Amino acid sequence: MPVFSVSRQGAAASGAGDKLSLRRCLRAGALALAVLLAPGAGQAQELLSGGDAAVTLFSGLERGADGTPRPDPDGAAVRLIGLGGMQGAPDGALREAPRLLVSRTAGEIGQVFGVAFDSRSPANIYLAASSAFGLYRTANGDWAEGMWGPDGGPGTIWKLNAARGYRAEKFAEIGYLDEPNAAAGLGDLAYDPWHEQLFVSDLESGLIHRLDMRDGELLESFDHGADGRALFFDALTGEDATREPVLHDPTGAPRFDDCAVEFEGVEDEMPFDSAAECWNFADFQRRVWGLGVHRDGEDGEVRLYYAIWGGASLGSADWAAEAEDAATSIWSVALTEGGWFDATDVRREIILPAIAGADDDSGEKPPVTGIAFTENGAMILAERPAPAPYFEDAAHTQLLDPDNARVLRLARNGDDVWEIDGRYAVGYPIRAEAPEIRANAGGGVALPVGGQGLIWMTVTQLCSEDAPCPDAQSGEPTLSDRVAGIQAVPEADIVALDDPDEGAESLERAYLFSVRGAGRVPGDIGAIALHPGDAPPVRIVDRPARPEPEPDPDEEDEARDEPVDEPDEIEPETVSTDLGVEKSALETCEPGEDCRFELTLTNLGDEVFDEPILITDTLGTAGTDFVAASPPGEWMCHAANAHIFCRSDGLDLAPGESASLELTVRLAGNHRSPRLENCGAITWLGRGGRDRIRAVQAELNRRGFEAGPVDGAMGPRTADGISAAEDALDLPDSGEITGGLIEALFGAGSYLAGDASPDNDRACASATVDVPAPPPAEVRQPSPRFETPRPHDRIISRFHQRRASAQHNPATSAPTPVHQRHFSEFHMQYRSSQHDGVRSEFVAGHDRVMSRFHQRFDSRVHDIETSGPHRFHSIRDSALDEMHDGVTSRAPRAHEGWTSRWR
Repeated sequence: MPVFSVSRQGAAASGAGDKLSLRRCLRAGALALAVLLAPGAGQAQELLSGGDAAVTLFSGLERGADGTPRPDPDGAAVRLIGLGGMQGAPDGALREAPRLLVSRTAGEIGQVFGVAFDSRSPANIYLAASSAFGLYRTANGDWAEGMWGPDGGPGTIWKLNAARGYRAEKFAEIGYLDEPNAAAGLGDLAYDPWHEQLFVSDLESGLIHRLDMRDGELLESFDHGADGRALFFDALTGEDATREPVLHDPTGAPRFDDCAVEFEGVEDEMPFDSAAECWNFADFQRRVWGLGVHRDGEDGEVRLYYAIWGGASLGSADWAAEAEDAATSIWSVALTEGGWFDATDVRREIILPAIAGADDDSGEKPPVTGIAFTENGAMILAERPAPAPYFEDAAHTQLLDPDNARVLRLARNGDDVWEIDGRYAVGYPIRAEAPEIRANAGGGVALPVGGQGLIWMTVTQLCSEDAPCPDAQSGEPTLSDRVAGIQAVPEADIVALDDPDEGAESLERAYLFSVRGAGRVPGDIGAIALHPGDAPPVRIVDRPARPEPEPDPDEEDEARDEPVDEPDEIEPETVSTDLGVEKSALETCEPGEDCRFELTLTNLGDEVFDEPILITDTLGTAGTDFVAASPPGEWMCHAANAHIFCRSDGLDLAPGESASLELTVRLAGNHRSPRLENCGAITWLGRGGRDRIRAVQAELNRRGFEAGPVDGAMGPRTADGISAAEDALDLPDSGEITGGLIEALFGAGSYLAGDASPDNDRACASATVDVPAPPPAEVRQPSPRFETPRPHDRIISRFHQRRASAQHNPATSAPTPVHQRHFSEFHMQYRSSQHDGVRSEFVAGHDRVMSRFHQRFDSRVHDIETSGPHRFHSIRDSALDEMHDGVTSRAPRAHEGWTSRWR
């Protein structure tokens, strides 16, 4: 079947105003023809196959009549390229992309960066509006045509509907509460195939949003600045940690008309389109970009990994290059059985090093804009240089500095901590500064479903005049024009992180494809996603163990002479009967109140079950607290780190009999989700995985053996806790989980590997939560200012992560003397000129107009946050007419004590 694609490549610059109307007519005709020729629902399946790629790119640069740079609305913003079933071995030669299947222009979808496929058949494509290629406005202050697409904006997610020939449709609109994204746009998209949902990062608010695939409805948002930083497990130290929460300021806005940038202490006016500092990016401590969903091959845990771009100030006043937060770091948050964020299980995985020796006086580091995972559990990170728009003339334009971004490979070490294995050589051009490595990443990375052992990435420059690419026909390095495109390298071809002597050989085993339309402007290539085809979303593969080092013969001889305590050799048994778990919610719940769930354990087999058993129950949201379990005589329960561990020493269940476990939990007062999910599962202590580690950690801590956080990771603190328990229980010292340790902690017969059917060992239930209805729109007013958090008490903070308090601010743990719970619940979402948006403290006499005044003009005789009067107001301190304060800019005699109005 022939495939038709109607598109037009815009010129790199120029475009007179009198030709616009003709061009619009031609474009309208082209779009109409494309719709007529688009394949129907039955043909869409044939259009894309497994391994085909969707690549985003800048549509091209034009100049308005006044010389203003703007995107070409007729240029391609995404191209669907046929990579499935490629012929020929990779040899490092530059080729044109095999087949152009579909092209969508900026006139249809605007400028997009993030891209993702779903797992439908045929698969749909999702694209996120982005400022990654710049922000463009007309001389009269409107967004340029081709910036956001028809009726789109900086928060639009587009869907290319496979059933309609990949026609563009609006899927969702992302913003903060009721306010749309103003300029910074969206970051990355990540599809979760296990829960069939879509994640998107918002570059303006710093939130990660979870969307329903059916209609784009917002299901939930995760706030790293508030929830992630407040309490997390730091894999770098192996301990729980906390950082001062950084809240989103909804009063921030793009500086369209007053863009000023400070450089070396001097503030200069800048054109808005050339200064990313004016685009209203989130604070560097909460600025999320790259996303990736991964399911662990050992225990099946699903986590959302996300990258915090702290490596650039972008207008943040307190940014310092040497600070810990002023880097790019990778974090993760666990997802519950139903796909909800589990804010009680947040990890900081790694802080990425900058390119060693890079000649960059600013100390800025690039963001990670793409995250992917290999079949064997390695993490692949794609960096992208920070936006650096420069539009001097048609011959000297660029969107970023093109040779300062890597593609990195990370793997877990023996302590379950991510480490950098190395990097991939990206493109032929080599950095001019040390280290002289090939670091031309465009920010996109993807892996084909089902393996093939290739890492696909976008490249800002595959070739250059100083580093030509080999020609596909002759094999000679003769292609010296700067070309952007995509590259695939074997997964194993990693090179040393900063070694300038490595990289050339791996490119000889790589695929290099130019992408039509890319390469005209440095930085005009974006992200990449691969069609999943008919393969399952992910094939779970256990991570291979790292090879042990060769033993030293001399050390072996010495070891033979020393007595060794062998750990108990107890083999785990498998229960011949079948136990099934069911879960149900017993009532409708309310924020701040108790909520009950029931777990039913039934013997579905033919034999009696009378062994000890452990149930692990997982609380579905942050701030939910365990209250009680019943019947108390049959179950012993305790909570640890969002899990409830319930043990019974012998239920004596005959075939067909059941036992129930009722759990009562208490919701946080600020709970805002309409559902509360609760999952329960049998933890077979003779089976490996994180569930068993968590259970052992919780039991050790309960008995007073310090095993560290209950996180399911075997770190040094857990090993020390096991050793201490082994010593106290008169067991051989191993520092490992053994059958002897299990039975000493949980009772004889508890070392069980499973039952006859593992498929029914886990169940979940969702309770309806009666969340208060939002107030009428007329009472919603934006808070004039967020209060700077007071000193954060780490111990109190941990307490209030789990237990909501009417006398404390849950973000800072600072006391709030007049905090009322009902006001607090209201102001978690709706700001008011009569309340402080962070503490929910009533501010008597707060005048909204004066508050706005004091946002800009500091006053030593007034509280700048509430505009309330200062006790030491002096009418004698005068700079004007001996009665004027000079700081407050008004006559003290007219001071109205409560309202601070100037009358």
